[in-house]
Amino acid sequence: MSIIRKRSMLADIFILKTGLMSLLIEFIIKHPDVMKWKLFLKPMSVFPAKISKSYDGKIAEMGEDYQATFEKGLTRIEKKPWKILDLCAGTGFAAFATSDPFPDATVEAIDQSEKMIKIAMQKAGEKDVDAIQFKIGNVATL
Repeated sequence: MSIIRKRSMLADIFILKTGLMSLLIEFIIKHPDVMKWKLFLKPMSVFPAKISKSYDGKIAEMGEDYQATFEKGLTRIEKKPWKILDLCAGTGFAAFATSDPFPDATVEAIDQSEKMIKIAMQKAGEKDVDAIQFKIGNVATL
C-alpha cells in the first residue's frame, strides 16, 4: 500500500472517528443518565485499560498544536484558581498542563480507569509533582 493511500485512509478514519465521537458526546450531554447504563459502563471499564499504555503516544501524535491550543486556553483564565478539577483525566495530560501555570492550585484528577490513574501517578512521581491528587472514580457519581 502506498504512503499516500495510507495517509488518505488514516485521514478518513480520523474524520469518521471525530464525527462519531462528536455525536456520542452530544448524545451524552443531552442524556447524562446514559453514563449509568450498563451498555455504556461495560465498554468504558474495558476500553481505557486497553489504550492506557499507548494513550500518551496518541496525544503526542496529535502534535504540538493540540498541546499549544490547550496551554493557550489556560492563559485566558484571568483569576488564578486555587482548586482545579480534571474529569476523565486519563494519564493526566490536562492535570499536568494546569499545574504549571497555576502552581499554587491543587489539582484533583479523576478517571474511572485504574490503569490510566496508575500511569498518571507514575508520571507525577517521575516529574516530582505533588500538587496533583489522582483518584479513581466515575464522573457520573460525583
